[in-house]
Amino acid sequence: MPRFVAGLVMMPALSVCADIIGIIGGYFVTVGLYHTSSVVYWKQTWNFIESADIYNGLIKACFLGLHIDHKQL
Repeated sequence: MPRFVAGLVMMPALSVCADIIGIIGGYFVTVGLYHTSSVVYWKQTWNFIESADIYNGLIKACFLGLHIDHKQL
């Protein structure tokens, strides 16, 4: 049971961390390498992120955590 709960909880948490790191990495590349305004980057980032994308990613992460746990048994 602990592995089940860990897979169910930690995979979505890991997915959120990876998404945040990806957004921050995109910021550094866009602003640092392409010399785009940081205001433009953040506005466009929030304009293109949809709540359905976030929910779908979290649901997929839950199922992946359950699948990994199932393979360990």
